[in-house]
Amino acid sequence: MNVTEATKYLENKGIKTTYQRAVIFSYLNNKKNHPTADMMLNDLGKKVPTLSRATIYNTMEFFREKGVVQVLNMDDGLRHYDADLSTHLHFHCNKCDTIYDMYTQLDTDKIDELKDFEVHNQFININGICKNCKKKEK
Repeated sequence: MNVTEATKYLENKGIKTTYQRAVIFSYLNNKKNHPTADMMLNDLGKKVPTLSRATIYNTMEFFREKGVVQVLNMDDGLRHYDADLSTHLHFHCNKCDTIYDMYTQLDTDKIDELKDFEVHNQFININGICKNCKKKEK
C-alpha cells in the first residue's frame, strides 16, 4: 500500500488524513514486522524528518481508537502495532524477537467457560522459539 492508497483507505474510514498519518499507515501495511514506535521512527525518520516518537504514539493510539490497527502487548514489554485486523494469533520468538502471524483461530464454541459469553475478538499471543532458531540450535 503506497501513501496515496493509505490516504484513500483512511479517508474511507472517516479519518482526517495528514501526510504523516498516511506515511505511518502505509509503512504499517507494507511491513509485516509488527513494529514498535521506535522501529517506525528509525525507519521513517529519514523520509519524514518532522516525525517524532510522540507523533507516532499519538497516531497509533488514534488509529487504534478508530479501529484500523491493533496494539500487541508482547512479552518483551513493548507495544507492537499491526494493521492486519483479521482474526489471527501471534507467536513471539524469545531468541530472535520475530513476531509471526498465525492464521489459526480457536474454536471458542468448544471452550466451556465461554458458553455464556459473546466473543467478538481473539487476541492471543504465544511465545517460545521459532522454527528458524530451532534449526540453528541443531
